[in-house]
Amino acid sequence: MLATAAVADLTQIYLPAGEGREDRIRRWSDATGVGFRRCQLRTIRPGVREVSEAEISEAEFSALAHLARDLGDGRRPVVKRRWSFRIDNQTFELDAISEPAGRACLIVEIQLRTESEAVVLPDFLPVAREVTGEVRYSNADISRG
Repeated sequence: MLATAAVADLTQIYLPAGEGREDRIRRWSDATGVGFRRCQLRTIRPGVREVSEAEISEAEFSALAHLARDLGDGRRPVVKRRWSFRIDNQTFELDAISEPAGRACLIVEIQLRTESEAVVLPDFLPVAREVTGEVRYSNADISRG
């Protein structure tokens, strides 16, 4: 299945945001080219977030990346390779996080249409444990090193 998955390399940088919110920018490169996005998220409850996402220009990405660095809150870019694939109408994203190196790990996310949708993990993808809602495994926390 991974042999046919869409593969992308991502660099994700976090910007200051209020309690229960995330504001991040992302550089995305895949077989079709390079893109830039800004994503603002609001936590509704563990594992459930409201997402607002928009394309931005490379210049906007660079300016926001400099702003994040200048604010000096100690966060570092999260660098990862993502494999996206669909099985039985469910979208899976397998992220291999390589930076920050001290937090390197593999994380699988499943994009559900509704909270009541059953999650069925594919046999070829062993999962060590469920980490939904564990702050330690959020990309925002990983960016803290």
